Amino acid sequence: MNREVVVTGIGVITCSAEGIEDFCQSLMEGRAAIGPVTLFDTSGYPCRLAGEIKSIRKLAALRREEMSDLGRASVFAIVAAQLALEDARFDPLPYSPSRIGVVLGTILADVQFIEEMEILGTRFSDHPMHQVPHYHPAINVARYHNCRGINYTLSAACASGNYAIGFGADIIKAGAADCVLCGGTDALSHLLFTGFNRLRVMAPEKCSAFDKNRKGMVLGEGSCIMVLEEKQAAFRRGAPIYCAVAGYGLTCDAYDLSAPKPDGARAADAMKIALSDARLKVTDINYINAHGTGTHANDKMECLAYRKVFGDLMRVIPTSSIKPMIGHTMGAAGAIEAAACAVALKYGIIPPTINFETEDPECDINLVPNSCLIRPGLKAALNNSFGFGGSNASVVFTSAEREASS
Repeated sequence: MNREVVVTGIGVITCSAEGIEDFCQSLMEGRAAIGPVTLFDTSGYPCRLAGEIKSIRKLAALRREEMSDLGRASVFAIVAAQLALEDARFDPLPYSPSRIGVVLGTILADVQFIEEMEILGTRFSDHPMHQVPHYHPAINVARYHNCRGINYTLSAACASGNYAIGFGADIIKAGAADCVLCGGTDALSHLLFTGFNRLRVMAPEKCSAFDKNRKGMVLGEGSCIMVLEEKQAAFRRGAPIYCAVAGYGLTCDAYDLSAPKPDGARAADAMKIALSDARLKVTDINYINAHGTGTHANDKMECLAYRKVFGDLMRVIPTSSIKPMIGHTMGAAGAIEAAACAVALKYGIIPPTINFETEDPECDINLVPNSCLIRPGLKAALNNSFGFGGSNASVVFTSAEREASS
């Protein structure tokens, strides 16, 4: 069965943007919204900044009574899905609800309820069951939006969002669904903040990915949902098309629970598999959205992996990380960064790596520093997520023009 998969709608919520138009504008401006955390007390932490979402405008237009008992990550995903469906012009739905699936990536889901029980001493029986388990973000999106097809929440560390996009495309290609809402969601929590502070990988003031003097990462929260559809069905309903999901590759370092394998070999293999799956050559890639956490180990490993795959082309291919703008959004990161790839392909906007000051000889790549590039006519973009435990995921997206002519 030869079913090609396209992206017809995108819903994004980050600390600096809500909705795809605002997200595009934030990328053009290099807009950052990193600041002190207000959700919980951070006075005991050495690093106290994050990309916290202060408010969500779209909530006013949604059935809030159906989300009153849901956790923060589930609410983010429901709102992002609504934004994505509106962006895809999905009214009325052309598909049976039983043919619409949901695949979401997350790391901690709605863990805040467990934290509340511990901190406030409340009983488990005081909390509805739909607040706690990790698989519930996808279930909650399906319940709210009446998606009755395949439903799956997966966790592959910081690569979860990319995993979800790859699996969502596979479900459509296999004929098991006609449409899949896929992406990622995660929210700030005590557990997340404590863990990364204990690892001593948090930047005290800002994330400066690939900078010689980088001091670590900054956490963030948010969600991105993409509407994936079979290409011909999308054409028939006149859907707007951002790009196609051309291929993806998954590998594991099998090396350490948090540190990447220094040689970048398996990260490189994930990119090679993605290119092969997309039937593209290294010379076809016009933009790379890097994992770019701003830690010494990850950035160095990532650049070594790029050299293994692209060689001297890395001095030519524009490469950037948006994490300095919005923080590392964990299970949502790959999906939000996939949206940046879609924006690059559709509008020619290549986002910058802000906070960049000093070149690092160990990061010899064509970084886009501080200001966006406008490059219309891009044909293919590579989105990379290299997570804890060596979970590596690379997704290749190709332009709508290329797909229309194929």
